[in-house]
Amino acid sequence: MLTFPRLLAISLLLFSNLLQASPAPYGGIDLAYNRLNIGDASFTSPLARINGGVWLFKGIGIEAMLGGALQDDKDSGLTLNIPVIGAAYARFQSPQDLGMKAYVLLGYSQFKMEGSVNHSNFPGKETFSGPAAAVGLLHALDKAKQFSLYLELSGYFAHDELDFGGLALGVRYGY
Repeated sequence: MLTFPRLLAISLLLFSNLLQASPAPYGGIDLAYNRLNIGDASFTSPLARINGGVWLFKGIGIEAMLGGALQDDKDSGLTLNIPVIGAAYARFQSPQDLGMKAYVLLGYSQFKMEGSVNHSNFPGKETFSGPAAAVGLLHALDKAKQFSLYLELSGYFAHDELDFGGLALGVRYGY
């Protein structure tokens, strides 16, 4: 069965081999503070995420991200969790200026949401998918510019009644 993470991995391999003989890889790990609004209810949850990609051309790459919530959140008797989130992006990154680089990610995401209502057996589980976008800044941590610190604002646009996005801080290899 072709699952979303497998589809991301296969896509990365196929596109990188078609467009560039020796693609330059990069990857990172971060913690994201996310907010999920459903109607009048609001939930916050820290996510741990890992991402990686390859440069196809100078400043243009493809990237995959996979993550999950570190804890549940409750509002008005409803408990929500995001056990897994994944995304595939096209990455557009600027040249370095003032020791930093800016980037934009445009792609597609899928996340699973699990919820329960206090004092009931209601175990709601649903998967959402749709467009995703992010903007961020990178700052080199060493003179060799192999490692960088990044700050990223992301949004996942999976459903009209859901507002889901957050701010991430992470470390990346491959400036």
